[in-house]
Amino acid sequence: MSDADEMRYWKVRWLHDLPDEPVELYSEIDEDDYERRKVEIYRDGHADYAGPTVATGSTMLSEVPVGTFEDIALLDDFEPIKPPETTSKGCGGRRQRHRPMPR
Repeated sequence: MSDADEMRYWKVRWLHDLPDEPVELYSEIDEDDYERRKVEIYRDGHADYAGPTVATGSTMLSEVPVGTFEDIALLDDFEPIKPPETTSKGCGGRRQRHRPMPR
């Protein structure tokens, strides 16, 4: 199984009124539940990025495992949005390509 087969991709809305904090979070999460890449979108439309060797703005990768999608759904201030099926068994068994995160 390749790295792409083990990755999960999340979109989470952060529900708040804080003007300087992101409102949407996109994460690429590895098989050990660590973020590998993250994009944060702000209310004014600008975005910051973090990856293994680079980060912009105040965006950074989590230093601890992120847990499960269901864990995030239990938090009052976050609205996780389940991405489309991303496993190789989706779409009637046809192999699907994973889309890379924006750079």
